[in-house]
Amino acid sequence: MPPNGETIVLDEDVAYAHRPAVPAAGRLGAAVARAHLAAISAHHAVQERVLRELEAAASGPAAASGPTSASGPVAASGPAAGRPILDEADLLEFATGKAANVFGPRFAPVDELPGRTRLPAPPFLFASRVTRLEGTTGEFGPAAITVEYDIPHDAWFAVDGDVSIGLATEAGQSCMLLAAYLGVDLDRPAERFFRLLGGEAVFHGPRPRTGQTLRYDTEIESFTALGDNLVFAFRTTCHAGDQPVFSLHGARAGFFTREALDAAGGIVSSPADRRRTGAMTPGWFKPLARTDRTRLDRAALEQLAAGSARRCSAQPGGRAPAPSA
Repeated sequence: MPPNGETIVLDEDVAYAHRPAVPAAGRLGAAVARAHLAAISAHHAVQERVLRELEAAASGPAAASGPTSASGPVAASGPAAGRPILDEADLLEFATGKAANVFGPRFAPVDELPGRTRLPAPPFLFASRVTRLEGTTGEFGPAAITVEYDIPHDAWFAVDGDVSIGLATEAGQSCMLLAAYLGVDLDRPAERFFRLLGGEAVFHGPRPRTGQTLRYDTEIESFTALGDNLVFAFRTTCHAGDQPVFSLHGARAGFFTREALDAAGGIVSSPADRRRTGAMTPGWFKPLARTDRTRLDRAALEQLAAGSARRCSAQPGGRAPAPSA
């Protein structure tokens, strides 16, 4: 785990996916156009947020009754009435069933698409409830969501009760759910796929433990359209109870066409990155066991999930791997 307060910058792996090979003058013009579009989007986002705050202040307490979209309220009651906006059954339905059953009939056409934005299905559904959902379907402006995840006492991914920080950063899966609610799949120009581009993560405390509840507060700040691709800026904080776990600032993610992803160059390394890796002395890793097995089928993965790495690595005929000398 990184030391408390350590900052890690996540590499951007798709940010330059759709940059065409054009002359220098053309690249400059394209960069100016993108910057202008981003500035307009940011200005619009600020105006939208101020407008919503004024409308909420004018309408009084009734405005806090819960999120609504053009298709009607997401839920008849909110946390003040003793229940979350979306519960675990709703999140499971969104992951494996129909979006219209969760967000209303306006999303019925989305369920007819060959693919749509979904949460992962169990055992990788790391979300238990949504307690805050702010935004309007069909409007790509500032929005917010709070997702909670109850870590099971017998969690399959925990080791001696500890939860890896990598899984903790993936759990919640809040920005995808929020983007879906705003309508990223409604009237989309082409089939698009989600990618996290990058951000700055700061880890504040110890790793989460089984039995705790993780709370993810995520705010989308602005959207930028780049052709058929849609990029958004967001930030997230995660708490285990009152203890801060990590925060993610200056984050970017988006929905990209297959063409943009196919043209991606992977992780873009800087000259400093290349100098640092070039100065490293290659080391030698001694595996705990040796095996000639190069593929893992479902049975092997189930053995691994059950904690039996030795059986997982066994040859198809049943011979277990030999310990390293």
